[in-house]
Formats: sequence, C-alpha cells, structure tokens
Amino acid sequence: MTKDAFFCTMKNYTYILLTLSVFTIIYSCGKDPLPPVMQVTPQGIHIAVDPNQILEFSVHAFSDETELRNIVITRKVNQGITTTLIDTLVSGLVSDFYYHYTVSDEDDQALISFTVYNSKGESGNDTKRLFLNNNDPFLEETQGHSLFSRYSIGSPNAFNIGSSTFYQTPANPDSILIDLIEYDLNDDNQ
Repeated sequence: MTKDAFFCTMKNYTYILLTLSVFTIIYSCGKDPLPPVMQVTPQGIHIAVDPNQILEFSVHAFSDETELRNIVITRKVNQGITTTLIDTLVSGLVSDFYYHYTVSDEDDQALISFTVYNSKGESGNDTKRLFLNNNDPFLEETQGHSLFSRYSIGSPNAFNIGSSTFYQTPANPDSILIDLIEYDLNDDNQ
C-alpha cells in the first residue's frame, strides 16, 4: 500500500466516523416527552365558598404524544381521609368536561384534587383548596366598658382614655405587665 492510498483510506474512515458521530448526536438529542397536563378553572388555588354552594369546575386535560388513560377527582376534608369522587377512563390526547361540586357544611377546609394519567403512568395534577366563608362578625359594638392604658404621662399605672383621667390599679397587681386593661368596677378580680 502506497503512502497516498493510505492517506486516502484514512481520509475516508475519518469522513465516515464524522458522519456517524453527527447522526448519533442528532438522533440522541430528541426531546423528552412531556407528562400530561391538567388545567382546572376557576384558576385560583384558594376558593372561598358558602355552604350548599354549587361550584362548576371546567376540566381540561391534554397530552402531547401519549394517549390519556384516566382522570381521578378526589376530596380531602379538614385534613382527614381522602375520598375518590370520580375515577373515569378517557382516551385520546385531549379531554374536556365540566364537574359540578356541592359544598357541604363540613367542608370547613377541603382539598379537591384533579389528576390525569396517561398510558405510560405519568400524571398531571391541579388542586383547589376550598375555604368555607365565615359570616360571623369580626368586631361587635358593646357598651359599658372603660379602657385604660398603662402608658400614661405622669402616672406609672393607667390612664382612663374615655374621661382623660389617671387611674391607679392597686387591685390588679399584674397591670404593669399588660398594655390595655378593662376596669373592674366591683374590684373582684374577674
């Protein structure tokens, strides 16, 4: 074998190896398949609800390449036991439907979880946290109370805010530890 033939053969081997390397890199850089996606509206994670309210959830599940297998909707009330509300089979790459949920009185805090599975066992999830509206008033107006502050000017104990007078609290020895006290007219420490 001559010197020129040797270099020509080596050149061909180099081109073949370079071409195989390029093809290997191109085919190994395939994109990973995405897991299925679950989208549920209303969009917020936290939803304030009233007892006996009917919520309508719009459920949209889809997958890029792999067929969908099933959709599971579960409920967990007050950090208790998880119960399955719906476990249904689906097919195709897209599934859309509406789910109606009636809020019960015991749903003080409830987690409603929507999960979709594809044929490979991969899953996508969307969870909603329901809070029961509390219609109790935050503040209530009352009468007959005298409030005193221990941070008064010129007195180490208290100051009657209503009448703008100083007040000493000998019957309440703990008054130096509190910022605001209610004056006990009967002086019975209750």
